[in-house]
Amino acid sequence: MGKVCLTYFFLCTCTFFIQIYVASGQESVSENLEKEFRELWSIGKNSDDVLFGKINSVSVDSKGRVYVSDWDHSSIYVFSEEGELITEIGRRGEGPGEFIRIGELFVGQGDSLFVHDRQNNIVSLFTPIDYKFVRRVRFPFLDSYAPYRFIGVTDEGFVVSYTAFLEDGADNQLNRINPVYMIDRSTGLLIRTSPITTVKNLGSMVISSRDGAHSMINNPFHVYPMMRISTQEKMYFAQGDTRSISVYNKSGAFGDSLTWEHDLIPFTSNEIRDTLKEYSRRWRRHMQKIGVPDFKPAIQTFVVDDLGHVWIQLSSAKGESLSTWIILNQAGVELGVMKLPINVRLTVIRNGKSVGILKSKNGADILISHAIQQSYKLR
Repeated sequence: MGKVCLTYFFLCTCTFFIQIYVASGQESVSENLEKEFRELWSIGKNSDDVLFGKINSVSVDSKGRVYVSDWDHSSIYVFSEEGELITEIGRRGEGPGEFIRIGELFVGQGDSLFVHDRQNNIVSLFTPIDYKFVRRVRFPFLDSYAPYRFIGVTDEGFVVSYTAFLEDGADNQLNRINPVYMIDRSTGLLIRTSPITTVKNLGSMVISSRDGAHSMINNPFHVYPMMRISTQEKMYFAQGDTRSISVYNKSGAFGDSLTWEHDLIPFTSNEIRDTLKEYSRRWRRHMQKIGVPDFKPAIQTFVVDDLGHVWIQLSSAKGESLSTWIILNQAGVELGVMKLPINVRLTVIRNGKSVGILKSKNGADILISHAIQQSYKLR
């Protein structure tokens, strides 16, 4: 049985226990604590009523309802806290409350739902409980930048990352940045002309075709910049290739940086060779111009829970079946370390429960929820 099958069997047949330690300087209950992830439900297996292609975004409201956008689906799935399908919001189209290509969604204060249609650069607002359409706001284009990703919403406005118009060439790839702007929730205009921050984007590559058009694909040796907004409306930005996360308040003012130490994992020559094999000769030449880094990204993803703790997934060595997650508090103190199957990515941690994405053997996404049970409370 393959590693993915074994991992899936491990998840679905029992609870699993994860060794976790309390960092020095914290009050400890014992030197060796256990954290339990007990599966509550999963959605997306072949026998289920709902099948996902590529899950784009997941959010959870104060009542535990789970909202999911799927890249190949033109409405929002809404599931109960128990994993039962409640309803779907929206349909395909360009009218009020309709979507062409759903990107990110975000549950804001009071459980209002904000949904981003990437095709039209529009965010639509829906009321809690009955999900009635309220209004929509179109993101503006800037001189040399286009709206790219809806990060979330604070009391101050929409937080949106922008991307430069496509240009090929190694120099452009190495210097690509994503500026992040605050946009007025009513008018759709920039609140300030200067960005909150800019993050370097090595996660994509661009080349021009013979007819002058541009093609863009993921860079397999880097990750995209990661941006999160917590339930406390703090903003978190990570480059992915560095061991730090920048924290801003809801108005966009810089607060602090969370930093930690861990050994980076080098790319092996076999990994580089096997990866390059999967691309055309033209893309391989382009990657070689840009250069392959010596080490894997420091971060694969991260999640901010409702207590303000930051859960960070580190890169894993080739052949590993488990990935390492470290947990930091707001002061950057390491509270714990845990292991999860490498094909499980946490997306939301709220009210003692997690919602994540399990990558199945056939490549489809499975939505999975766990109860997080622990013998002490993370501070």
